[in-house]
Amino acid sequence: MDKKFLSVFDRGVRVLFLLLIIFTAVTAFFNRYVFAAELVLLAAAYIYYVRASRERMRDVARYIDALSINVDSAAKSSLISFPLAMCFVRSNGTISWCNDKFADAVASDEYLFERNVAEFLPGVDAAAILSGELKSPIHTQVGKRSYDAYINLIPTGSKTRKIITLYLVDQSELADVKKQLLDRRCVVGLAMIDNYDEIMQNVKELEKANAVAMVDRRLSRWAEQADAFIMRYERDKYIFVMEEPYLEEIIKGRFSILESVKDIVVGANKMPITISISVGRGSNSFAAKYDMARTAIEVALGRGGDQAVIKTRDRYEYFGGMSKEVEKRTKVKSRVVATALRELMRDCGNVIIMGHSFADIDSVGASVGICRIAKNFGKEANIVVSKRSEMVTRMIEKLEANPLYEGVFVQPQAAMSLVGDKTLLVIVDTHNPDYVDSRTVLEACARVVVIDHHRRGANFVENPSLVFHEPYASSACEMVTEILSYLDDSNRLIKEEANMLLAGIILDTKSFTMKTGVRTFEAASYLKRAGADTIDAKLLFRTDMESYQSKIAFISAAETYRDVCVIAASENEDGRLTKETFAQSVDEMLNISDVRAAFGLAVFGEQVHVSARSYGAMNVQTILEKLGGGGHQTVAGAQISGATLDEVREKLQREIDEVLDSERLPVKYTE
Repeated sequence: MDKKFLSVFDRGVRVLFLLLIIFTAVTAFFNRYVFAAELVLLAAAYIYYVRASRERMRDVARYIDALSINVDSAAKSSLISFPLAMCFVRSNGTISWCNDKFADAVASDEYLFERNVAEFLPGVDAAAILSGELKSPIHTQVGKRSYDAYINLIPTGSKTRKIITLYLVDQSELADVKKQLLDRRCVVGLAMIDNYDEIMQNVKELEKANAVAMVDRRLSRWAEQADAFIMRYERDKYIFVMEEPYLEEIIKGRFSILESVKDIVVGANKMPITISISVGRGSNSFAAKYDMARTAIEVALGRGGDQAVIKTRDRYEYFGGMSKEVEKRTKVKSRVVATALRELMRDCGNVIIMGHSFADIDSVGASVGICRIAKNFGKEANIVVSKRSEMVTRMIEKLEANPLYEGVFVQPQAAMSLVGDKTLLVIVDTHNPDYVDSRTVLEACARVVVIDHHRRGANFVENPSLVFHEPYASSACEMVTEILSYLDDSNRLIKEEANMLLAGIILDTKSFTMKTGVRTFEAASYLKRAGADTIDAKLLFRTDMESYQSKIAFISAAETYRDVCVIAASENEDGRLTKETFAQSVDEMLNISDVRAAFGLAVFGEQVHVSARSYGAMNVQTILEKLGGGGHQTVAGAQISGATLDEVREKLQREIDEVLDSERLPVKYTE
């Protein structure tokens, strides 16, 4: 019965009784007998009303009790037969009640009550729900099925205790459909024969056709196994499309096609064919995937070829890269770069040259060569060098003794005052903006030239005006020397400049033993004709007795690892070991018999420096890239912050183990 109606009715009865009392009282003034009769009737009516009201209230109470029982029964029945799996969870995370569908959902025959809900629904934390850290829906996985858990908080009268109601919505079918759609996504890839021009020189047409046909067959068979479409669109270039799951299988197989193609040899010298592969993935647009694949193939070729590069929106993955780099014997690119650089020099206002941080002889020597080109064009030129080693400092001081180089070497702060609208910045011996001597100077210059010989990494200077990137060159000094040889005869070097360029080549080739090709000797010959003296160049590498003794002490602490590697480590607490002697020590360790690679670890300041060398039997670049470094197949380095010497050594040994345990290269690595 409506409680509001009852309250109005009671109020009306009270008014009526009040009127009757008034009329009865008035009657007393006119007739006592009538008054007495009315008073008796009024009392009887009151008694009757009171008894009737009590009986009515008992009926109402019985009705409400019956209604409550029916509602409770309906509510309980609804909860039990609720179409969604649901449960009540106490504030401590234990299950106080659940329906049958919840028990079926968690596929548990166990007793669920008083058990923590996180045991059955991973990721569902009662404390996080009550604190507001977890909000609806909470994604959870139970076996092979996926659920979204929706939350409802029920107050209990206590401010600190609430009951959590969880409703599970099965999203398994939706997840399966989503997975199927993702699995059907396609990736776009490119493949290219790295050494087509070198291999096909002086080879008969029939042998050329047979070699290309063999590559076609192997790539077609590889694509067929991956249910992929592949097509050759140029003599040495291919494009392919495949679905994501097949790419994952290829990744697990470490792009075995790289090794398969190398079995194909051409010509009398039996030179193997190598290919590079790039893949663009992670976008819904085929055009974007193709652009990523094009960028990735440039990275693969810039790193020396014979590898696969997968590019997503924000990262690269590398596979392979175990073959020795093949020297490019044509100098067409050097001539074109020299012509373009001449035009840039003529149009600029001044020139700033900058190498990598912690400049070495190759970086400074190449900078000096570019400085000579700028001066011969009548341009004001400055070289940015911030942190100098003792060896580089001696070289710079010797060069500054010549009046031509007075004030040429500047700190980054001074270089910023020289930057103008027509300033040309030339970066040598690095292409990574994070490694330049001054990032501020780089960002301030609109026109930038990059000259580098290191294998390309994911991070490259953005929008350069000119790029001369040649990973097949021995050194940046060799590349600058080639540019000099194609410029006018007026670009003559003075003796000190020629000596520094020659010293840079000697440093990076380890006295013409590493990465030394025909063009390396041609560059050295050019420098010799320009007045370079091999003795003077060699004398630039001399160290004092203390440095020599620290080098010997460092080498004496070396230990063999896995019988084919040697590792030396030093905390360098006394600071006697310099970066130059550190690198020289690793070079020396490579002379130990039966050693495929030598690794050195030393602490400099707050960083652990790692240096690696090999003669090509082991790709040290792939190992040190996993430690955050890079370099070449035979020479690599890394600088690691936030780790102890022992931690870095353990990680280095794990990476060496991975290479040796999967002796059938290529090896996957990620940056």
